[in-house]
Amino acid sequence: MTFDNVKNWLDQVATHASEHAQLILIGNKCDLTRERRVEYARGEELAKTLKIPFIETSAKSSINVEQAFTEVVKRVVQDHHESRGGSGHHEPSTVIVDVKGPQKATPEKKQSGCC
Repeated sequence: MTFDNVKNWLDQVATHASEHAQLILIGNKCDLTRERRVEYARGEELAKTLKIPFIETSAKSSINVEQAFTEVVKRVVQDHHESRGGSGHHEPSTVIVDVKGPQKATPEKKQSGCC
């Protein structure tokens, strides 16, 4: 997978997600150096132009996976704190971007009862 569709996906995110959606560009499978299709510098440059963080990960090798989640959570918390001082609360929005493109996450149904 390359970053060819990122701008299209971001257009879809802008259309379907909250204006407070937190984005991060992730280059996956960084452990497969022989099969690399996108150089780190290209990913970093694209992220700079989009004004979002960039991180390379490998789920298989456990490289930067936790850091990617931590970065997203940090950005969500920061946005929440900044918005509390402004016009009030906003509904959180989660957008999952994978090789199929962005999809709006559906909230889990809450069960009644204690357990």
